[in-house]
Amino acid sequence: MSRAGGAVDKSGATDRKKGASTVPIRQLRDLTRARTHITAERTREVQRLEKLLEDAGVKLSSVATDITGVSGRADAAGVDR
Repeated sequence: MSRAGGAVDKSGATDRKKGASTVPIRQLRDLTRARTHITAERTREVQRLEKLLEDAGVKLSSVATDITGVSGRADAAGVDR
C-alpha cells in the first residue's frame, strides 16, 4: 500500500523523510521539549536565588561554583549561624 508521499507500513508510518513522524519520535520530541523547558526554569530559579543572596549581602557564588550543589548549600546553611 502506498500514498503519494511514500509507502506506508503496518503502523501507519510513511517512509517520507520530511513531515512524517512516528509515534515514538513524536514522544521523544515532546520529552525533549519538556526537558528543555524544565532546565530553563531551573536555571531561572538558581539565578533568582543567587540575586536574592547577593541582595542580602551574601556573595556565595565567589566561594562555591554551584550554589545549589552540596558545598554551596552547606555554605548557605552556615550563613545564618
